[in-house]
Amino acid sequence: MPESERGEYEISFAHSRKILGDYDNFRPDDALTLGDALTWLFRTRNVDDPENIMPDTLSGYLLRYPIALAETDAQKDQTITKEQLLTLERS
Repeated sequence: MPESERGEYEISFAHSRKILGDYDNFRPDDALTLGDALTWLFRTRNVDDPENIMPDTLSGYLLRYPIALAETDAQKDQTITKEQLLTLERS
């Protein structure tokens, strides 16, 4: 990603911390799902090796760190608002 593009620094940092997998496919203006938000949040909090924290392993992390209800794939696929994301971060 060229340095002149919006969010280049943040996306490069996220990629280096393995928060994002393939940042070439990351679209900062797309809606954020609860599953993606939780995956990224747990990866930034160093609760485990980032490579172990995947959308399909979230249930185990949510048992240890119950910051959200996401019991089904449908719930994980729901988009969240900025306010909901901030609430998750504070939790």
